[in-house]
Amino acid sequence: DFAITVSNNGASDIKKNYNPAPKLIETWHLGSAHHNRECANLSTESSQSNISNIVSCSNVIELKRVGLILNALKEFSSNKEDLKIIKERGYNSICWTHFGGGPLLESLKKGADDFVSKEFDFKIDIKGATEHSDILSFYNDRGADLFILVSRSEGIPVSIMEAFSYGIPVIANNVGGVSELFRNCPLGYLVDSGITAQELENQIVDFIKLPAEIKKQMRENAFENWAENWDAEKNYSSFAQELAAL
Repeated sequence: DFAITVSNNGASDIKKNYNPAPKLIETWHLGSAHHNRECANLSTESSQSNISNIVSCSNVIELKRVGLILNALKEFSSNKEDLKIIKERGYNSICWTHFGGGPLLESLKKGADDFVSKEFDFKIDIKGATEHSDILSFYNDRGADLFILVSRSEGIPVSIMEAFSYGIPVIANNVGGVSELFRNCPLGYLVDSGITAQELENQIVDFIKLPAEIKKQMRENAFENWAENWDAEKNYSSFAQELAAL
């Protein structure tokens, strides 16, 4: 009689695929842990760095396509025009940090170790399986310029909520309920589910080229979007009150 989903996309799937469908379907969104805005990306003392920091967090399985990020950086390393542009913008290094393990982890690490660029400094740190608290400490203390998630399919990723909560703009595939996360735009890029390494490289370059004031606004938008829509403390309290009233 009654179904609760965590995304509007999930509610649509139930209506489409279940016959008879529940008489009442409501969406109550998930959230990530509450915290204040005192973090690296939102610090008033933060300034333009000559390093562009990219972070990702997911299992290293075929579905998550983590290797696509590595392949995009390889495309970047061979694109002299794009390298010239970001050098002119004052960047001398790109650092990618990945959190998460899985059956394809060793293959990803080997690919990263084999990646050598004579044209530009690419630093790659594949952390593997990492304590959740350590990941959040990384976001809080060091921050990142960009979070990337290019899965083939998703529900409504808490990993993106966490990135937003620390003021980190996001590139993500427009699959499942991901588009529901993108409010208070601009705060990143929704990209086609079939994105190629070349297209992802283009998107990364487009972000790096943005003026500092636009990036600052995107960081602010990301945090405000989280605070308004994806704060677990608020969302779960509201859901509990709704259940108690039944």
